[in-house]
Amino acid sequence: MQAADKAVVVDGKGSWVAYEGYGAASDDGARATALVEHVGSLRRHIDTLSKKRYESLPDLRTLDFVLLFVPVEAAFIEAVRADDALSLSTHERTPTTPDLFEDFA
Repeated sequence: MQAADKAVVVDGKGSWVAYEGYGAASDDGARATALVEHVGSLRRHIDTLSKKRYESLPDLRTLDFVLLFVPVEAAFIEAVRADDALSLSTHERTPTTPDLFEDFA
């Protein structure tokens, strides 16, 4: 995606296995465990992206942040309900969902 004269890096390659487990859980205990795993997975992916340093690539003029695209809005909402610190954005960590992505496009 281009914004003015710079590229916007969008990553949507996260693992959604734990979120699928959350949705498929048959009891509250299993659901709670899967939600903790989902939040952890999302947080690890955010941390990994912040370390990639796309802005340092020689042939790519990027903004100073990467958008983490979460394709399932409910997956992001449930993660933020469980850990509201996930919704806090910095210049390096900006999760986005289909609805929020429209604001950047």
